[in-house]
Amino acid sequence: MGAGKRFVDCPFCRSSDRDRLIYEAFKQNLDKLEKGNVLHVAPEKALWKAWSNWGWNRYGLDARTKGYRFSYNSEVLLGTLCELPFVNSYFSLIVANHVLEHIEDEARALSEILRVLKPGGIACLQVPYSQVLDANINASEDWDSQKRKDNLGQWDHVRLYGKNYLKNWLKLGFERLNIEIAPDIRHTYRINTQEPLIFFTKNQLV
Repeated sequence: MGAGKRFVDCPFCRSSDRDRLIYEAFKQNLDKLEKGNVLHVAPEKALWKAWSNWGWNRYGLDARTKGYRFSYNSEVLLGTLCELPFVNSYFSLIVANHVLEHIEDEARALSEILRVLKPGGIACLQVPYSQVLDANINASEDWDSQKRKDNLGQWDHVRLYGKNYLKNWLKLGFERLNIEIAPDIRHTYRINTQEPLIFFTKNQLV
């Protein structure tokens, strides 16, 4: 369920396995990416630091939801994916690493991502995903935190993604990008072998 078994945090940079997955994916594909503005939603510390080193102009955004610890400074704006405070086609890259499963109005969030993403821009949208589900499981209004944890993998998730989500997103104007990292890299850096990389580009016609 979800992203599978979580591995240990790095004792040096405190990154999680899913932080390292995204980091390595970008590190190995930097020469293929057009530098520009990057929007990092709910930015993880280790990855957040990398954007400037890689030559990107970074923007951070977080809703600062109760139940989480934050150490963001003024660089990270207060806001949500459902109402992005940016003009159309502003970003070359958007990263939302395990964010969409927390958002009730997924359709609006995806619409906002497409709006502020440049045509041909890239969106990394990791979500908890189960390969044995044909369709998403969505939380009912009467589910308490325990029922959400039992059915969706975490107490504050509103959905667990099944195999139909890719088809649904592609209809909106996304195109899937085939990006992967080598199995030996996953092993070396203790990265979950069962979590796929979920990268999209914006259809030029959107």
